[in-house]
Amino acid sequence: MLNEVNKGNMDSGTFSTNTWRRILLDVNNQGKRNSNLNQLKQKFVTLCAMHHEFYDLLKHTGFG
Repeated sequence: MLNEVNKGNMDSGTFSTNTWRRILLDVNNQGKRNSNLNQLKQKFVTLCAMHHEFYDLLKHTGFG
């Protein structure tokens, strides 16, 4: 996903359908599981939520 963002393929904070498909192909080629597009998008949402929660914890605890 980071590669696609660096390429400029994340217009207005979202990926296009074709970009999601390229990401899905890359993920499926690298891993041993075959995911579908909905599973990949849900994993992305989950990881974003976990990142925000972790970042908020860092701000409150002063750990860094």
